[in-house]
Amino acid sequence: MKKKFLVLKNNIYMLRIISKADRFRLPLDVLQATLTSFEGWFLTVYLIKLIIDTLTNTFNVHETLKWILVAVGFKLFKIVFDQVYNYYINISNEKVIKRFQNMIFEKAANVDIGCFDNPEFYNNYIFANSESTNRPLEILNSILSFYQTILNVSFSGVFVILGDPFLFVFSIIPILGDSLLRVKMNKSKLERIEKIIPEQKKIEYVKRISYLKEFAVDIRITNIKHSLIKLYKDSINTIIGAYKDFSNRFTILYFFSEGLYHINNCLIIIYLVYKIVVVKTLTIGDFVAMKEAVSMISSNLGKVMERFLKFHENSLYIDKFKKFYEYKNQVVDGDSNIPEQQYPAITLSNVQFAYEEGQMVLKDINLSIKPKEKIAIVGLNGAGKSTLLKLIMRLYDPSNGKIDFCGHDICGFKLDQYRNLFSCVFQDYNCYAFSFHDNIHLNNAQEVFDKKKTRYILEQLDLIRFYDDTIDKTLTKEFDDSGFVLSGGQMQKIAIARALLSQSPILILDEPSSALDPISENKINKLISEFGEEKIVIVISHRLSTTKNLDCIYYLEKGNIVESGTHDELMELGGQYYQMFKIQADQYR
Repeated sequence: MKKKFLVLKNNIYMLRIISKADRFRLPLDVLQATLTSFEGWFLTVYLIKLIIDTLTNTFNVHETLKWILVAVGFKLFKIVFDQVYNYYINISNEKVIKRFQNMIFEKAANVDIGCFDNPEFYNNYIFANSESTNRPLEILNSILSFYQTILNVSFSGVFVILGDPFLFVFSIIPILGDSLLRVKMNKSKLERIEKIIPEQKKIEYVKRISYLKEFAVDIRITNIKHSLIKLYKDSINTIIGAYKDFSNRFTILYFFSEGLYHINNCLIIIYLVYKIVVVKTLTIGDFVAMKEAVSMISSNLGKVMERFLKFHENSLYIDKFKKFYEYKNQVVDGDSNIPEQQYPAITLSNVQFAYEEGQMVLKDINLSIKPKEKIAIVGLNGAGKSTLLKLIMRLYDPSNGKIDFCGHDICGFKLDQYRNLFSCVFQDYNCYAFSFHDNIHLNNAQEVFDKKKTRYILEQLDLIRFYDDTIDKTLTKEFDDSGFVLSGGQMQKIAIARALLSQSPILILDEPSSALDPISENKINKLISEFGEEKIVIVISHRLSTTKNLDCIYYLEKGNIVESGTHDELMELGGQYYQMFKIQADQYR
């Protein structure tokens, strides 16, 4: 009972969203389904009976013409209505699809960053997104088809029961076999869907890998292409096998169901002939109308079960969509505005963090970043450096301890305001299929651009030719065949320019020169020093030449700060930082 209630609840949930996308959609759909159902019964059952009885009993031509005119008038009205309805529905479909896709995009853009490390959430997101262009309309059409089928049964059922209640029994006999078939079929369909979804994910993965630029070289110079082709073929074969198994399983049941349906039709005809010829209680009009009505009942009763069970299949999608869309963020918005401070400061007190319970990534981190201070966070891979930055930016909240901004716990601030304090360059920097201008001013959408500052930074980064010649040219060839395809180093420079041009008071650089040559790296260090003078600057870098002149360096090891101080102080200490710097320096000798 709970499962059936959940199916009903899920489908109503989708109807509410569709109604919010277009409040006229459901009333129009219901009216159209009602008219279509009435049209089928009225023209093929009731009107035929009236016309035949009029012609065979009284041969009243005027009465016959009257009903023909009624039929033509109703049909003309229905044609006009259908034209208007179809015109409106084509527009409404776009509204509905847009509503769902906006919901998915906005939710994905605002959920906790940790959700993308959660396989269940990510699977729900991928499934909800991939089905968003057709599934909502498919769900709506399933509900409307169910409603229309119920009307078809009701119109014809009342007509048959009033004419001959015993005949109604003949209408439901084929449903016994058909119901058995459809129950088993739909249960198997659900099993098949669960089996196919993981294989479809593998296929989509291979297809995505095949066209992404960053994998192109590996595919051509390694044997990974053979593994990808094998994964693709194995998944296709698994899906084909699932469909074969499904088809073979139901061949006999189909034969039984169809046979029962045709035998029943023969019995109905014999019974109706008996009522006309022997008992003489039916007219020829009754015969034709009753035969059509019973046929309509039989075919539609079978569809009732099929379309009802379709709700279960749709409910699987709705359930995944709801789990994705109704996810409650762990990093929640605060109520306070950012205090007006000319020179901000950040303090971390006993901060601990674990992605999974019991596996601490950061342990009792204590550090204070003074106004306008420039610090570096260094250490081996996996020490927790990038995680520390994400905590400072409040992409995650600490498991224990707290982070203060200007003496206030950052959890109390409005998220958008707090995150706007930062301009960042991450290891996985991105450029977008927008113009060069839009890419470098991504953080300054509402600001007046300083053209002199922009030109100077781009000159130092060797990007000035893009600014002078092709500032409105699209980067990448995603939408424009004449767009620019940049090297990894050029894309990193654009990301750096974007951060330096931002007015945010805190600058975060995670491996800012990983794709750059030493000359470019030196220029960037000078730009950071020049344009970060009034800012807090936090740098993560394995190239210690970048960190050498900063105010303080923190060395992380297994989630702990084990050393801190200036470059000279740490070199004098002769610890972990000293060893790392010495190894790098020796490589240049």
